[in-house]
Amino acid sequence: MTRDTIPGLGDMQDLISTEIERWLSSCERDPLAPVHRWGLSPRGKLLRPVLVLQSAATVSGPREQVLPRGQLLPVAVGIELAHVASLAHDDVIDGDAMRRGRASVPSRFGTAHAVLGGDALFFALVQSLAVCHQHGATAEAVVEAVRIVGDSGRDLSAGVAMELMLSGCGQGLPFGGASGTTAYVEMVRLKTAALMSGACQIGAVLVGGCPQEVAALGKFGEALGIAFQIGDDLLPYEPGPISAAKPVDSDLRNLRPALPLMLAVDSANPLDRTRLASGDMRWDEVRALVRDSGAVLRARELRDEYVGRALTALNALPATEHRRHLAALVDYALGGG
Repeated sequence: MTRDTIPGLGDMQDLISTEIERWLSSCERDPLAPVHRWGLSPRGKLLRPVLVLQSAATVSGPREQVLPRGQLLPVAVGIELAHVASLAHDDVIDGDAMRRGRASVPSRFGTAHAVLGGDALFFALVQSLAVCHQHGATAEAVVEAVRIVGDSGRDLSAGVAMELMLSGCGQGLPFGGASGTTAYVEMVRLKTAALMSGACQIGAVLVGGCPQEVAALGKFGEALGIAFQIGDDLLPYEPGPISAAKPVDSDLRNLRPALPLMLAVDSANPLDRTRLASGDMRWDEVRALVRDSGAVLRARELRDEYVGRALTALNALPATEHRRHLAALVDYALGGG
């Protein structure tokens, strides 16, 4: 699936991009304005704000033309601002100099400005909920959306902390085995999937979705987020040119618990484990080790399991064209377009 083959996706992304530009223009006098503009470029697929709008359309049916455009664009953009904030903070923690093919925010503006800029973007998400209320969302819906934002932010922070605890696992390498995979999935559920799940829930809540619909969309977003992160971890090891958003050696350099590397380490011989831990193994050797170990296949299988869970969650929603469009976003999110 591509931007052109999912009905309405291109228009949705264009609306979001226009709203992002409007938001950037509104804070041009802010000392952090250059930091914000840099972090928000290039735009990418805008998956998380699209999930807000498409989830709303899935539960609101014929009202879609009335509600999401007015009520939800500010908070859809707010979700993207929070996502970009988390990337800036990640780059500070990981010491990554590149992001999306150019200098990362901390590399360009320094650590202090990256932290401050990220903080400001998180607060902008909260502010966007007040704007949605001004545009017609009920006070009750906004309060529930604030709760979801709070839960998502807390989970994201816990996920990053868990990633730091799992990095190296005290032995110089990420651990593997069944316990390692379980810990990895929980970490990803918190760090990556929580914001996607929150985006889906917020879209439904703000247009009056019932609790069952909100819960189903939350499960969809969570499973999609886990599948998405596994797919992201797989990018450096897939055939063809590497097109990762961050440096391909970042996980190895920081001994982060990326699933393919964890699975490969679990089955590696003692010599390879020692070389990995000491940093003596070249990147092309690491890539070959991961591929030859069968770790790529096992990671793909787990990714596909969560793709299935995401699609199954949608079965609780009415079988409309909007639900089909939401299902099509799964392939799009995982690199199909």
